[in-house]
Amino acid sequence: QTMIQFLPQVKASASYTRLSPTEVAFGSGAIVGAQTPGLIVAAPCDPSLGVPAIAQCIYDQDMNLVGAADTQFENPLNQYSLQASLAVPLSDYALSLAPARKGSLAQMKAAELERDAERLRVELDARLAYYNWLKSLAQLAAAEQSLAHTEARQLDAQALFENGVASKSDLMRLEARVESMRALVEQSREFRDLAARQLAMTMGEPGTQTPSYQVGEGIDTPPPRAGDEALDVLIERAWAQRIELAALRETIDGVSYGIKASRANYFPRLDAFAEVTHANPNQRFFPLSSQWRTSWSAGVSLSWVMNQAIFTKAQIESYEASRAELEARYAAAKRGIAMEVSAAYGELRRAQAASSHQARAVAAAEEAYRVAVELFRAGEATTTDILDAEAERVNASLQGVNASIDLRVASSKLRFATGDLAAKGDNAPAVP
Repeated sequence: QTMIQFLPQVKASASYTRLSPTEVAFGSGAIVGAQTPGLIVAAPCDPSLGVPAIAQCIYDQDMNLVGAADTQFENPLNQYSLQASLAVPLSDYALSLAPARKGSLAQMKAAELERDAERLRVELDARLAYYNWLKSLAQLAAAEQSLAHTEARQLDAQALFENGVASKSDLMRLEARVESMRALVEQSREFRDLAARQLAMTMGEPGTQTPSYQVGEGIDTPPPRAGDEALDVLIERAWAQRIELAALRETIDGVSYGIKASRANYFPRLDAFAEVTHANPNQRFFPLSSQWRTSWSAGVSLSWVMNQAIFTKAQIESYEASRAELEARYAAAKRGIAMEVSAAYGELRRAQAASSHQARAVAAAEEAYRVAVELFRAGEATTTDILDAEAERVNASLQGVNASIDLRVASSKLRFATGDLAAKGDNAPAVP
């Protein structure tokens, strides 16, 4: 649209006009005219004219006869006209074209960057939805494993009870725990199905039915590295890489170019023009006659409108206010990104520490459960001991899974906050 405004203005028109009858005359009598300008003389008439020999005739200085014509002229009532005109804004080319074009390109670039930033935010949301679904799978797996262990201990307790080693209460406590774990498994399945539907809707798929997905990125593989540098370095990199800041910078540049383009209205406007008219009758020819004739005109015009200059001043002040607002938004965005990086950096550090601690806690809980099972089978441990060990093992396993997934979530948030998610071209986890 901007470039079209600077194209030469080409205009073509055709018209027909019917005029009311009028009479054009220069009074009564006739008009005397000579073919050649200059003196007129009286001399004997040429005998070939059929006048008496003694008659005198009037001649111009080239000896052409001078005569008289009727003063009445034809006034055509039907008028036809074909016109073509060309206007070239010369001053706009010199003062406005370059900044206006750069301003439009900056606005287009800002819109593209905003689109890319939204895509990255959608990608982050999809990652978080995927990790939430992965967490539901891990919780279900832990619940099913705990149910299998508890059912195995129930069988052990049944054998011990039949041999008179375990009491009826010990057997009933394990039976109650088995039913409780079965309820937990059902709850975990419902949570898995809900997380799958949420993931499906995030991916733009129908969420009315529970989709069937396969794990792409699991919790066994290490997450992408993030946060190895100092916090100040990460903040500086975020300011350089975040697409939102780049979009704001392009928008500010677009407004600045708009100010430069508008300043051209302070100066006189220079236009070149040309026009061709093919008309019947053509008004440029006198006297008018009912025939097609062609005429043309060309020239340049220099104009200046005081009101336009006053309006331009107010328009530029509005642009400058918009630029000041954008610059304030840019500064606020930088502060917000610095806070976002700081929060994601702290979350990653906590997740890293929790993951390391939970790995050791899981190993310890697994060993404690193994020892408790051996003692229970030997009749040296009570049902309470085995249930406590199983509860600690399940809790440690779930905490370990959550810590591993929280580490991936924190890593994704920090990579998004620093702009690395876009700069490195890293794709979202594959979920077939």
